[in-house]
Amino acid sequence: MKYNDLAILLIGVLPFHAMANDPNVLGHPSVTRVETNLGKGCRVSMSLPISERSRIGNGGDPDAGLGGFRVEPIPKGWKFKSFQKLYFNLMCLDADKVFTKTGEASFDPQTGSWKKDVERRIKSLGYKLSPLEYKDAYEDFDKAIRVYNVEAVNAKGFASTEDDTTGDEKNRVRHMGFCLINEPKALCGEGGVGYPTDSSKNDLTERVLEIIRTIEFLPDEE
Repeated sequence: MKYNDLAILLIGVLPFHAMANDPNVLGHPSVTRVETNLGKGCRVSMSLPISERSRIGNGGDPDAGLGGFRVEPIPKGWKFKSFQKLYFNLMCLDADKVFTKTGEASFDPQTGSWKKDVERRIKSLGYKLSPLEYKDAYEDFDKAIRVYNVEAVNAKGFASTEDDTTGDEKNRVRHMGFCLINEPKALCGEGGVGYPTDSSKNDLTERVLEIIRTIEFLPDEE
C-alpha cells in the first residue's frame, strides 16, 4: 500500500486536548494530542511526541479526504539515525474498500483477523508474471512483508511493513502502511520507517504502531 503520489500540504499544529509527562508514552518525555478533519466520518485525533514540528493536517481541504502527520526532528529518545523526520500520508476511505482493495493483507472472517496475503500483493502489480517470475516474486514478497493486527482507541484494523526488494540494497526502504476501520469509514496511511539493511534499532515500526494505537475517531463537527 503506497500513497507516495499524493501531494500533501501539512498545516500547522492544531489545538491539542491532552499532554502527558510519561517517559513510557511513545518513548518520549511528553506527548501532545492533536486532531484533524479529513472529511465526514474521518475527524480523528492521535498522540504525537512533542517535537519542533510535530503536527497533523488535512492539506487545507477536508472534502479531499487527504492529509498527513509529521514528527520532526525524530526524538533523541528513539535512538533512530536513518533519517531526520517521520512523515505519513493519510487517506479517508469508505470502510468496504479496505476489505476489497488489492494489497499485502486480507481479512480472514473465520479468525476475525488480518493476515499476510502474498498472492493479493502480486496481483496488485497489475501485470501477468510467468511461472518462474511468479515463484521469485512470491519468495521475495513473503520475506519482505509483515502484517500486524492493530486495535486503536475506537477502531480496529491492520498495519504492515514491506521492504523494497529491488535497487541498491543500502538504499532500500522499509515502508509501513495501515488501515483502521470505524464503520462506515476507514483511515489509512503510509510512510517510511527505516532501511532494512540498518540494525534493528534503526527501525521505527514499533514507534509508529504505538502512534497508530492512539488514534481515535471523533464525532463529526456540527
